[in-house]
Amino acid sequence: MVIDGTNLNFKDSSFDVIISFETIEHIKHYDKFLSELKRVLKPNGVLIMSTPNYIRELIKNKYHVSNMSFKKFRQVLSKYFDKLDYYFQGKFFYPFPARGILESVFHIKRDIKIRHDKPKFEHAVSIIIAKK
Repeated sequence: MVIDGTNLNFKDSSFDVIISFETIEHIKHYDKFLSELKRVLKPNGVLIMSTPNYIRELIKNKYHVSNMSFKKFRQVLSKYFDKLDYYFQGKFFYPFPARGILESVFHIKRDIKIRHDKPKFEHAVSIIIAKK
């Protein structure tokens, strides 16, 4: 099934939990998307959402139309949800072609740990658990 995330065909308060991993950066009108997610969540519903922590790109990802730093991500979600809990995953690496091959050849292991406290280094993925 393919549906438009900015115009969900569900009744109000339909879902207890909505999970959206690394989607928002692909949506130009993310305010409509978040409004729809809030609308279809039940009163005590939970949204679990993640997005890459945008710092800068060596090569532009043409599919990412709404890149957000953690600060921007938090600011955007706080307009729609009262309770936000933050998590941080991995260490930030500059994206570049063939990175996986180089990591394999040089035995570089990516840090994929999820942390509740903001690390001192720049993290790769921002995760927010939001409640109405």
